[in-house]
Amino acid sequence: IGNTTDAVNTIRINPHSTPAAHVPPTTNNISHSGEGISNYELDVIPLTINQLSEYSYELTFDYISRTEIGNPGVTAMAVILDSSATSNDHYGVEFVPDARFNLHNLSTGEVIREGYPFRIGVAYTLAPGMKIEFQITDSSRAPSAGDYLSLIFSATLERLDGQDTVTVIPGQKFEPGVHLVSDDGLMLTMNPQSELQDIIIPAVLDFDIVFEVADPSALLDTSYQINMTGSSTDSLGVVFLLVDILYSDLTMASETDTIYDTGSIIFNGISASFDFDPENPPPTGTTASLVSVPARAPTIRDIFQFGILDGYVDQSLIESSMESIRVVPNPYIVGSLWEPDFGELRDEPLRQLQFTHLPPECEIFIFTLSGDLIKTLEHQTANSPSGTKTWDLRAEGGREIAPGIYLYLVKSNTFQYFNRFAVIK
Repeated sequence: IGNTTDAVNTIRINPHSTPAAHVPPTTNNISHSGEGISNYELDVIPLTINQLSEYSYELTFDYISRTEIGNPGVTAMAVILDSSATSNDHYGVEFVPDARFNLHNLSTGEVIREGYPFRIGVAYTLAPGMKIEFQITDSSRAPSAGDYLSLIFSATLERLDGQDTVTVIPGQKFEPGVHLVSDDGLMLTMNPQSELQDIIIPAVLDFDIVFEVADPSALLDTSYQINMTGSSTDSLGVVFLLVDILYSDLTMASETDTIYDTGSIIFNGISASFDFDPENPPPTGTTASLVSVPARAPTIRDIFQFGILDGYVDQSLIESSMESIRVVPNPYIVGSLWEPDFGELRDEPLRQLQFTHLPPECEIFIFTLSGDLIKTLEHQTANSPSGTKTWDLRAEGGREIAPGIYLYLVKSNTFQYFNRFAVIK
């Protein structure tokens, strides 16, 4: 009903199930190329049961212009002077009186510059390695105060099939952790990997170290050793540890420090908090280690490729999966919102009952309680690539069935499943 998502309208969604014993498709051979140095992890979840293994995919990044407010008659273009210096920030162009505009960094909230004079054909400094130009899209209009453009860092996914290329995600705004969904049913997400990895803390009684990122901008791409070189007591008799922080080549990363119980050290953007028993401090030579990996977000220099391994039916799981078969809805209440006509009186009511999580090939036999066979349904993935079979609640002769309890039998090769459902009027 209606064509918007306003509350007065209704959106109708029918459940759709995968076949019984279906092993879902997975991503294959994710790789990184291009001249970029991003270490973000790409996660691809196929949401479709379509066969996509014959294709390869390529994810690229660029800047696209969008009109956010008004109709300025121009579009913004990114002019890349040094691609190695660009980031993945989003930018805004706010037109103000006297044919001028303000530049905003929408990612940081920073005002880059106010009161730029607006000119066509002039490249304005936007960020390191990058400028912005304007191009006329409608010569009958000129930007006016209040118009707003954005220059968005975006991701584009192309599906490659030999010499043919199809764009399945056309230039969508990129944000870490935000899902991008392709036209052919892939959901993509990119996230930074953990910045502190391979943490090893020796199993010493009453001793622990908690590592946290204190300043992401100060992190180095390296590994560390944290050595307990001894322990001592201060003038008040309180025990402290002597700690060295070393790089992997055993050069000093931090001068020898004195650490009390619950004290901490900060080095190269990392905070290390120590917890030990002053009555039983860790022995000299106790060593912990970790790896620091600064997050490097994708830029226009990064390219990611991957393929898809198609889902399949594991025949060995068919028998155990038969218990997942369901009738939806059960009971079926005639005139309910389940029906496409939403309960309206019709000469020919539209009624649909679904058998879900069916094996890829099976027959469904429907009986009355007295054992009379009233309908036989055939389900094959070739005709319906899913685990769902729809029935219009009509018997073999085309007449609507009466309300009551019905039995159904699902037969697949040597396996079968028996259950019942109800129709209420």
